[in-house]
Amino acid sequence: MDAFGDLLKSIIEENPTSELLDEMFQLIDPWFTERECSRERALQASFQVLAAFQENVHLPEGENFPQFGSLVAFLAPYTCDRSIQCRQWAAQCITCLMYIQAKSKVTYAEEEEMFSAYAELQGDVSSDLFNASTRMAKVISVYFPSDQALDFIEAILEDLVSGNQMCAMAAGHWLLTILQDCGDGMEAQISAILDVFYSRLPTIKQDDLRGVLVDAVSVVAHFHLDTVFNSLLCRRLPMDSETGELWRSLGQDPVLALLILHKLAVCITQPSNFQAASHSGSEESEEVAEEEPLKATCAIYEVLSVLEDEDVLQELFTDLLYALLWQVSKTLGQRMPFCGGRRRLFRREQQVSEGNPCRLSVASLKALILKVTSDPSLAEIGEVNVWALLRDPETHQKGVCVLTSRLFQNGLLTPKAIQNVLPWMNSESEKLRLTGIAFFTEVIQDPMLREREQLRSILTTLLQRAGDQHPGIRRMALKGLGNIVLVAPDKVKKQKKTIVAILLGALYDAKVVLESLEMLALVLPRLKQKEVSFLFKDITLKTTTYMSDDNTDLRKAALHLFGVLAEWTKLRYKRFFTEQVRKSLVPLLIHQRDPSPKVSEACRATFLKCVQFLAKRKLRGYIEELYRVTNLNLPNLQGHICVQVINAHPELRGELLRRTAGYFQSSWEELQTRALELTGVMLESMQVTDLDQATWEFLLKSLETFQKSSNQDLQEVAADLVTYISKKWGELPERKETLSRESINNQEIDPYCVTQPDTTLEGLSTQSLHK
Repeated sequence: MDAFGDLLKSIIEENPTSELLDEMFQLIDPWFTERECSRERALQASFQVLAAFQENVHLPEGENFPQFGSLVAFLAPYTCDRSIQCRQWAAQCITCLMYIQAKSKVTYAEEEEMFSAYAELQGDVSSDLFNASTRMAKVISVYFPSDQALDFIEAILEDLVSGNQMCAMAAGHWLLTILQDCGDGMEAQISAILDVFYSRLPTIKQDDLRGVLVDAVSVVAHFHLDTVFNSLLCRRLPMDSETGELWRSLGQDPVLALLILHKLAVCITQPSNFQAASHSGSEESEEVAEEEPLKATCAIYEVLSVLEDEDVLQELFTDLLYALLWQVSKTLGQRMPFCGGRRRLFRREQQVSEGNPCRLSVASLKALILKVTSDPSLAEIGEVNVWALLRDPETHQKGVCVLTSRLFQNGLLTPKAIQNVLPWMNSESEKLRLTGIAFFTEVIQDPMLREREQLRSILTTLLQRAGDQHPGIRRMALKGLGNIVLVAPDKVKKQKKTIVAILLGALYDAKVVLESLEMLALVLPRLKQKEVSFLFKDITLKTTTYMSDDNTDLRKAALHLFGVLAEWTKLRYKRFFTEQVRKSLVPLLIHQRDPSPKVSEACRATFLKCVQFLAKRKLRGYIEELYRVTNLNLPNLQGHICVQVINAHPELRGELLRRTAGYFQSSWEELQTRALELTGVMLESMQVTDLDQATWEFLLKSLETFQKSSNQDLQEVAADLVTYISKKWGELPERKETLSRESINNQEIDPYCVTQPDTTLEGLSTQSLHK
């Protein structure tokens, strides 16, 4: 090896060029094998070459040694080789390179540091070896030329994936040290360096070595955040595991997380001009989610998943809430954006990726909320999954209301957050209008908001949005108007009549009638007679049309509102409302045993409120006492009540029977059964001569049909009623094969009177009702 060194020295003295140096290392390279003795000779030869080059080459002032970065990356990992000889030769090579690059600028302190590290490399403790190698790296970083950063990184990453574990870990230490000390000056090569990192990351399977590469990106981000941010945001969707890992690594540093989350929030609400231009004019721009905001949304989720700094979360919560709620609204009902990149390289056309972009947006919003508050009810609110509601276009507004209410209760809605969402109420985007109106429907509860002039503008907007084309927006506007009357009645004195008129008009809108019924039930007790009197009759008449509706929620809401109207009725309208109670006796009796427990409960409560309108005091007292002392689930309770009503008002028998017969056509078999039972009770106090021909024939035909029903309960009740009629009046007369539709209509036996009880019996015995 000494002779070999002399040979190399003589060759270099004759032609001391960097090209010759490259050639020398190419000749030595095959000696770097797994065998220690071979590596020792290779490193000794490398030192001999570098020592000869150091003696014969003197770089001009201001000029860098061209191979400095690549040779440092090539030799430095061997400072932690298993062989002590290899470590010593490698350290001497690094020292040589330092003198070649630094010339005479090396200080005494740096020489001492290198010598001390060299001495520590003779030990056997791994941690001491890595520490000594890192100290050498810090000295070398002082003279590291920034324009050779890419060469250094490409070369040292080769060692990172080598089979020598100790050398690979040493390479990681050198990589991170050089980046930390010299990263600020690498701006010109950062994009290329990041590309190298991203291409290498999928090839490294060991967690500790992957961690080095991920940490390297984080170190670069401290110096060149914009470049790193943009490079990650440009990566394709769906987000791969490497991209997610890189975002999480950035989120572990509170300083970086604060800056990154702010930039991501801006990307969602203010996408780049290029992104906006790519979607403008596209026929599917409304159906396909924008790619850049969606990438930012996914990145926020990854960063939040590892962020633990509460100060950062508190500082950014308002901006992130605004951005993510915006993104949830915008992606509602959309599809994933077009997928490009290598996965679609050989496709002729771009394809829409699978998945629900709104689900991703909701996931990020959920991660934010659960990070800021420890309230477990925000994960599952009662039996309602608020996050499932938010991402469903049909229930989105309900989800916004529930979430906003919870945020308000937890004190997470700041004045800034409320102010940010306010413009959405008048947005050109239908989805944002829906989200904004739903948001303010609950925010109105804020006492601070009610004290401001801002409430006037909100009220004006809600009045306008009550006529919006979107039914969801109309529903939320009605709910918001009702809530304003409830929480700030003194602020809307002049608009109360207008609000009531709007709620009445909504009763004629099939898509928002439920909200109108519910809001009227809440609002009426807070209003004075002069504020409602001009519409009281219309509200009452329209409410009765929904008391037997097929929709369970509508039935419940209408029955509840009817009870509220009964309590609210003043002397001026008592006669009118008494007439409506008598017309509604049948649904008020039948629905007390409704298939829905909620409807049954509402109907019983309403019936008790309506008892006061039954003419005879003795009858009212009897019914009230019956409800007080009797189990409300007693099957024949409604029959007892019906008997007392008929005894007190015999003139109502025929009318009540015809109204009850209308329920024979109900879509609910349980209601058909209740109607048959009630019919039997009425027939007990009637004679066959009390029944007109059409009603009699309709009853017989219905009984024959019910006896063939697949429902056993219905069969039994029909059979019992046929048996009773036969015993009471003898053999049943033969019914006609074909009933005249006109004759039935003339007698007001309408098969659809179940859903329209107020319009099917208008011609009946009004004289008896006026009594």
